[in-house]
Amino acid sequence: MVNTKGNDQEKGHEESWQTLLVEDHVGEKRIPFIGSFQGSFGRGISVVASFPGAYGSAWVYLTEAVPVHTSCIFLPDKHAPGYGEHCLTGNMGENPNKCHCLLLYGKQQDFGCAWFQLWMRKTLQAVMKGCDVIVVTKRDGSLGTSQKGEVNFLEQIGIVYHTMNIEEFVIRYHPHAPVGRKTQVENDLHNGLERCRVSQAINYLTLQKVRSFNVPWWAWCTSCSNPEPSRVAHLNLQLHLQYRYRLFVFVLLAFVVVIVVVVIMTSVMLAETDPCT
Repeated sequence: MVNTKGNDQEKGHEESWQTLLVEDHVGEKRIPFIGSFQGSFGRGISVVASFPGAYGSAWVYLTEAVPVHTSCIFLPDKHAPGYGEHCLTGNMGENPNKCHCLLLYGKQQDFGCAWFQLWMRKTLQAVMKGCDVIVVTKRDGSLGTSQKGEVNFLEQIGIVYHTMNIEEFVIRYHPHAPVGRKTQVENDLHNGLERCRVSQAINYLTLQKVRSFNVPWWAWCTSCSNPEPSRVAHLNLQLHLQYRYRLFVFVLLAFVVVIVVVVIMTSVMLAETDPCT
């Protein structure tokens, strides 16, 4: 008697990870995402700084099931805060009164460019924390339109990054990807990141550029049809307050622990010196 159940399960697992390699432009399979929390960044942590937006299903699966550390920003539809909003380039462009759309796409886009302002800040935070930067390409190694702007920014600043295509990325993180290929991808990733660290260490000027590059927390953005401050400005403040709140909680807990330790040590010392005991 032939056992086909195991074979069917193995085939199903193979199909499950391969379906993530299909370009998916269906909006309902995408979720708004404003990057990983800054506190999760740290030296030696791999951070995906660029991901091909055409693979919506892969992104949703990987960010919900893994999760992956990333500085990527996804504002997929008009319901996402910042969709359709624009940020001025400031000292980044030749004309400081033009938005990032001009640099990224050559003309203004309906979905806006406010996401790029958020992305720059998140990416610079990751670099300052000593993270390893990864750029994920399409299966053929090409970049999406928005990705070209992201990679151009990385190269202008001098940030060294490791490149892997979407298939390698899915194999690396999907639990049911072929073991043999997973091992090969992990080895290639390890070696690639080591080379990036060496190159980044040699480039002393990069850190100075990152430190001097100022992306303000309060990013004033305007919509083409509405000159009022953008929702992204409030989202920027929300992210800032989220970081400040967590920092405050950490400091408060540390203070409480110190107080408790001092009280316990004082009690022990008093007990030892008390003649009645």
